[in-house]
Formats: sequence, structure tokens, C-alpha cells
Amino acid sequence: MLDDPSTARSPRIARLLLASTIVVALGTAALSVHLVSGAVEERVQTEIAQTANLLGGSGFPLADASLQRVAGFVGAEVVATDADRRVVAASLREDARADFEAALRLEALPAPSPDGKVKVVPVTIGPFRYTVGVATTPAGRRALRPGQAGAVYVLYDANLLAGASRRAWLPVSVMAALATVLAALLGIAGERRVLNARNGALLRLLAAVAHEVRNPLGAIRAIARTQARAAARRDAVDPSKLELIAAETERLALLVDGLKNVGRPVQTVRAPISLDGAVRATLDLVGHLLSHRRVVLDVDLGAAAAVGLADATQVRQVVLNLVTNAADAQPRGGTIHVTTRALQTAQGATWHLVVEDEGPGVAAPLQGRLFEPFFSTKAKGLGVGLYLSRRLAHAHGGDLALAAPPQGSTVSRGARFELTLPWSPELADSAPAPVTLPRPSGRLSVTGDA
Repeated sequence: MLDDPSTARSPRIARLLLASTIVVALGTAALSVHLVSGAVEERVQTEIAQTANLLGGSGFPLADASLQRVAGFVGAEVVATDADRRVVAASLREDARADFEAALRLEALPAPSPDGKVKVVPVTIGPFRYTVGVATTPAGRRALRPGQAGAVYVLYDANLLAGASRRAWLPVSVMAALATVLAALLGIAGERRVLNARNGALLRLLAAVAHEVRNPLGAIRAIARTQARAAARRDAVDPSKLELIAAETERLALLVDGLKNVGRPVQTVRAPISLDGAVRATLDLVGHLLSHRRVVLDVDLGAAAAVGLADATQVRQVVLNLVTNAADAQPRGGTIHVTTRALQTAQGATWHLVVEDEGPGVAAPLQGRLFEPFFSTKAKGLGVGLYLSRRLAHAHGGDLALAAPPQGSTVSRGARFELTLPWSPELADSAPAPVTLPRPSGRLSVTGDA
């Protein structure tokens, strides 16, 4: 059943793209929060250290009024203590100062670090919560005990770090959300294009199959009716006509079997076969079709002894595809050259089938795509013949390729395809005799042994 792109729900590509974008967005947001929080905390620590250095500097008037001015600059309350942790000056109001002193006595506030590092911790002082930073002031200030260091407490709003982080990563989150929406839209659009392309390929495939099936069915119907009328008149029934029906039926079976294998893993049922015999049986199968299209077969089967362990039906499918493509390349008629050779080298024994046509050939930019599924240079092509043929060749340990004509070739143009399959001299006596269908009328040039 074809998919309707307008009613497709939850496109797979859109879901995957959306999920990956959400993961990336969440990861980016988490990283942003971590980095921003660290940056804000580092800024606070630097600010507290600078405030401590300022208050401990020589000549700074350490009093409530001066600390209130400092508090206005840093945006937080400032408290200075001496070495005994007693409040020397503070920007706090009287009640808040009393709460701070009580917290000091109860040791609820962090003590300054002996190594001079700044501490930043959340603390509750009276009814309020703060983010408190503490740093040691330089020793020797006249406001504190001579030779002893005090401390500076800076009381920020409790939500300082969280608020600063939120303000920093909010734009990142907005951008991530926009990217997620855009990714979803792009995914849906991409899925629609994939569905449209697939549906278009399926529609072309169905149209081509209908075209391929209609012609042999018409011939079968006409021949069957002719023979039925002859039988009714008690005239002699022409056996060749009945064999022609069998040939057309066999060609349809090969076509259907090939289409079934397009989207499935290739499965082979191998037995010793005469590779040249499979070629001969296929040529006999399509001989009448080629004769109606004014196509001449120039056949040179020179590898009669080559016996391979292969699936005969699949080998015939490959030959049928190659010969049919060669005929389609010559719509006004011409010659198809079919040649086989068996070679034995140190690397092994290989059987070679070459099918050449005298058509316009394959343009260089298209040669790299010839074996892609659903790609065809023909207006009504299936786009699966060469793709399936190469898969079948690979399944048998061979290959199928577009080959350049050899030096001295009499074919000056057209396409030349070469099928290579392994064969075994040890199997020469185990292959059954090839079944040859009666050859229909038409021009056929044959050299060599079949």
C-alpha cells in the first residue's frame, strides 16, 4: 500500500531528528548552566577578595558609613570583623546587625580560610537567607588589632548564583528551543520528500511492471485463442505455438521472481549447471521478442565446458536483464553481441559473459549510478534490472560491471556489460544437459558451441 504524504503521522526521520536535537539542546543548556554558574561564582569570589583588600588597605576609613558606600557599589551588605570575629563595622541595619552578631557567636557563619581563599556558601541569618562570601583582610590595619588579620563578609541575595545563571542560559535555551522546532520542521519536510520519492518510484515501478506484463500476456492470449479455434475445427495444433506460450510464461516468471528479490536478501539454490546452457536457454526465451523488434543476436558461446555451482534461475535472470536492456537501447533495431569465455588463472577459474549493444551508450556522468536501485536511463525503465543483476552476481561470488570495449573491437559505440562468475573444471561431468526451447523465426547468428 502506498503511503499518502498528506496523512503520514509521526515521520520516522522527523522523530529521530527531533529527538537528537532535544538531546543536543538539553546537553547545551546543562553545559551552559554549569559554565555560567562557575563564571558567576568566580566573579563573586574576585569581588569579595577585592573588597577585602580594599577594606584592609592602609588609610581606608573603616566605619559603618564607609561600608554602606561600599555596599552600594557591590550590591550586597558588607561586614568587617576582627581577629576575634567581632563586628568592627557593617552596612547592615541595627536589627540585621544583631542577627549577624548572633550567628557569629553561634558559629553559624563560615570562618575565613587560613590560606586566604574565598569561601561562598548559602547561610540563614535571622529570618533571611543569603549567599555569604568571606575573605581574610590583610594584616596590620589600624582599625583592627595590630599584626592580626580580620575578615570581610559580603552578604548577597540568596538567589544570586541561580538568578545570574538563569539570566545567562535563558537565551541559550530559547535558541535551543528554536533549533528544536526548526529541526522538527526540517525532519517533517525531509520525510515528506522521502515518501514522495518512494511513492514516485513505486508508481513508476508499477507502471513499468504493467507495461512489461501486458505485452507477453497479450501474446499468450492471442496464441491460446488461435490454438483453441484450431482445436475446435480439429485442425492440427502447432506445437511451436504452445512452446511460445510456455516461453512467454517463463519470461513472466523470471520478471516476477526478479522483482520479488529487489528488497530482500538474495537467497540462492545452487546446483551444477552449464553456464553457457543457461545463456542459450535465455536467448531462446527472448528470441521471438527480439525478432519482432528487429534486433539480431550475434552469439558466440565459447565456454561450453564451463560448469558452475549456481542458481540456474538467477543466472537466467541476469542474462535476461542484460539482453533486454541491450534491446531497449536500440528501439529501431540493431545487433546484440553475446560472447562467453572461460578462463583459468592462478587466482581461479572464471566464466565471462559479455553483452554489447549498438545503441547510444551510457553518458559518463551516469555511469556511476547505473547499479543504483530505481535509477534508469530509460523513460519507462524499472530501474531495478542492473541493481538486482549485480546483487545476484555478488551472491554467486562474481561481479557485473560496465566495461570498456577492448582494443580492436568492431563495436564502435553502445554499452558493454560483463558478467563474471566462478566455475569449476571438476564439475564438468555433473551438469545436466541444458534445456533448449524451440527457436522462433527471426535472424539469429550463432557461433561456437551451446
